[in-house]
Amino acid sequence: MKRKDYKIISQIQQGLLLFVMAVFSLQIKAQAIYTFSYTGAQQTISIGPGTFSIQAWGGDGYTQTTGFNGRAGYASGILTLVSTQTISVYVGGLGGYPASSVNANTWTFNGGGIGYPVANNNYGNGGGASDVRTIGGAWDNTVSLASRVIVAGGGGAGRNSSYIGGNGGGLTGGTGTYFSPDQTGGPTGGSQTAGGSNTGYTAGLTTATLGKAMTWDGNTLTSPYLAGGGGGYYGGASGRVAGGGGSSYIGGVSSGTTIMFGQGGFVSNPDISGNGLVIIRELCNISIFSSGNSTLTPALCSGQSLTLTTNAVSNFSWSTGQTTSSIVVAPNTNTVYSLVATSSLNCMTSASRSVNVNSTPPVLSIANPSNNICLGQTATLTATGALSYTWANTGVVNGQTFTPQATAIYTVSGANGCGTSSAVTTISVSPLAVTASASSSLVCQGYAATLTAVSAVNGYTWQPVAQTTSLAIVSPTSTTIYTVIASDGICSGIQTVVVTTKTTPTIAITPTVVTLCLGETTTLTASGAGTGGSYSWTPGNGNTAAFLVSPSSSTLYIVSGTNSLNCTASAQVPVIVVQPLPLNVIANSTLVCSGATVNLSASGST
Repeated sequence: MKRKDYKIISQIQQGLLLFVMAVFSLQIKAQAIYTFSYTGAQQTISIGPGTFSIQAWGGDGYTQTTGFNGRAGYASGILTLVSTQTISVYVGGLGGYPASSVNANTWTFNGGGIGYPVANNNYGNGGGASDVRTIGGAWDNTVSLASRVIVAGGGGAGRNSSYIGGNGGGLTGGTGTYFSPDQTGGPTGGSQTAGGSNTGYTAGLTTATLGKAMTWDGNTLTSPYLAGGGGGYYGGASGRVAGGGGSSYIGGVSSGTTIMFGQGGFVSNPDISGNGLVIIRELCNISIFSSGNSTLTPALCSGQSLTLTTNAVSNFSWSTGQTTSSIVVAPNTNTVYSLVATSSLNCMTSASRSVNVNSTPPVLSIANPSNNICLGQTATLTATGALSYTWANTGVVNGQTFTPQATAIYTVSGANGCGTSSAVTTISVSPLAVTASASSSLVCQGYAATLTAVSAVNGYTWQPVAQTTSLAIVSPTSTTIYTVIASDGICSGIQTVVVTTKTTPTIAITPTVVTLCLGETTTLTASGAGTGGSYSWTPGNGNTAAFLVSPSSSTLYIVSGTNSLNCTASAQVPVIVVQPLPLNVIANSTLVCSGATVNLSASGST
């Protein structure tokens, strides 16, 4: 009897133990939820593999009189990770009110535009965006920004309840209120391709860009007022009395959606402070692994075996009929193995894994459609015949475009379950063909020559003369190498042409100025043509260095001097002719007695 009592008690204890274990098991299998509030800094978490839902709200814009202004957007989607990965979370904050003084080119955390503080006026900062990235870094780091998988745009700031910033969110952020003429046409929200714009109010402001709203650039503002735009995928424009909202982004998640405040389906931010928020929830899923912890498609050679394992916790049901957490498979052909089991979240779900089977090492072929290209053009190399590919050349990824810098041989290795093979191909890179010529390659100093470039494109740049057509007119004073670059913006080529100069004489005339009385003569003497040189005078057709002239009126004489190199220059001299004075003499009497007095008067001269 005691034994039976003991057995009953023992069974009760065992039942209690199983109940406690079950409760404990359910507790440790609870769904993982990660909540990220605004901190003003990057936050990180290591998660996966698995499927996760993401909800994100940006930070609201601000005005001092009403607190919130342009409201932040909402974005959600599903992120699937095939392996454990560290992701970075950036939560935008409420825009707030600008300090009594601000520095140029500054933003609120994660891209909100800074308002410009003005006494007795209320111009707030734009709200920061909230986003999740696969590459961490400074919040405005270009590489980090490019890795964003989801973004919830921040709201634009405003002046007061009458001038409200644009709402963030949506694939294009909202436009802030404005009045003419200061802000005609703006300030608009960011989009998927560009920051917001404000056609009527730009002086003293930066350009809204990837991740960042328009802000003060340190120059004089058109007027001393500025309300910040919201941060986003692309930031919104700032404006005189209100800013545009930042755009959201859902291109890196599946089943993505983004909604503005006030639109149907908008999900309110649980954080009522106006700061942003990001919530990541683990969804019910399991994974199948091979080769330890790999979720990549495994490859076997025919006859080999492979162990598949799972992170599921119970109730294993494989497509092979096995019911253990791991199985050994040895397929003869490509096979898909599936599993139904209970996940760590205590839910039933399924997963599958393909196994590729090969009978021989791979036979590679390379598609090389651009094996002869011009410098500056792109090329794409695509190897086929294997399961994975590794290119020996730096910067080459199978099937992706790149820009070769020189002729080179490209080698790829391809692997399957039976081994590795390699293949090669060549890409020849040549400059754009361009020719250059001169109408004369030997000219006198200062004489003109025409340079001509010929190529398959229409864009030309000549140096050192800075002319931009296929023809260039030059007048070199010394022997000069002229360089022309022909380009269509992608392909380019370069060519040179030399124009050699001969010495051009410097001709002089003595005297340099001549004054003559009518009827007088003078000799003009030219010099500078050198030994073997010649001269030609105009007018008068003289052909010697010394030229005797006696002009009847003032005349400009020109002499051309040609040296032994057949280069000609000229000089000129004015000969001023003074006409005779109109002299008159008058006697008071023209008939007098001998010894009598006569008065003579002269005029016409000084």
